[in-house]
Amino acid sequence: MRFRKLRIAWSVVCGIACVLLIVLWIRSYSSTDGVVWQPTRSWFISSISLTGRICVITGSYENPSEIGSVPATNDPGLLGPDSWDFIRDPEFDLVLFPHWFPIALFTAFAAAPWLHWRFSLRTLLIATTLLALGLGLIAWSIR
Repeated sequence: MRFRKLRIAWSVVCGIACVLLIVLWIRSYSSTDGVVWQPTRSWFISSISLTGRICVITGSYENPSEIGSVPATNDPGLLGPDSWDFIRDPEFDLVLFPHWFPIALFTAFAAAPWLHWRFSLRTLLIATTLLALGLGLIAWSIR
């Protein structure tokens, strides 16, 4: 088995990230945590964990760099915990998704090195067709 130690290290790192995301998910129901990073003077990236969701905001106005936590609020105006949203505004872009999505991604990344990737041309064509259908459904639903 080539690269066995690398596979183990990759799986451990992805597993730790998955556990930390689960802890953040549980914590999101009692407090709202956020991180703001401002790489340039006129642009920032912010990530906020709130009530079962992660909100990523990028913007183009001055926002001080900070990390913070405040008690969670149950605002009825907020979307449900399994909601997905994308908002584009002249001053910022906002992406909202549930916590289970990155947890599922990191779980898949942790398992991927241990899967055997032997497949036929027929399997490749079926997978490509299914991917094209999925992307077509996404494009159709956006319109």
